[in-house]
Amino acid sequence: MKAFRLLVMLIIFTGLLSGCFINDIDEEPEQGLIAGKVDIGPLCPVEPCNLTDEQVDAIYDARKIIIYDRDSVTVVKTVGIDEDRTYKAYVVPGRYVVDINYTGIDHSSDVPKAVIVGVGEIVIVDISIDTGIR
Repeated sequence: MKAFRLLVMLIIFTGLLSGCFINDIDEEPEQGLIAGKVDIGPLCPVEPCNLTDEQVDAIYDARKIIIYDRDSVTVVKTVGIDEDRTYKAYVVPGRYVVDINYTGIDHSSDVPKAVIVGVGEIVIVDISIDTGIR
């Protein structure tokens, strides 16, 4: 897990250095980045789980990462989970709370999580979502 986290940070950092992330529409160089990997499960009550790729994609598409202002009330940004099961949210420097939109009986011990983001800084918040399916 630590190796994966390091790899994600390296990929994101390399992207920032090359400018491919910073030059996204509506993104400013004075921003920082909140990013991470998202795992959702279990997806089926019994194994083997015979969901199609489209069904699994729909499960991930239904979940969103919510970036709140430090007050945990004001939504600053809502981002989806990418096909590679990661997310990224560019924000101006400041204090934020990272959380998820809770679908059904979803829960996660990883969020809500308070973070501080500086200019050009990458803050990694990996999120494991338990669907409650048993």
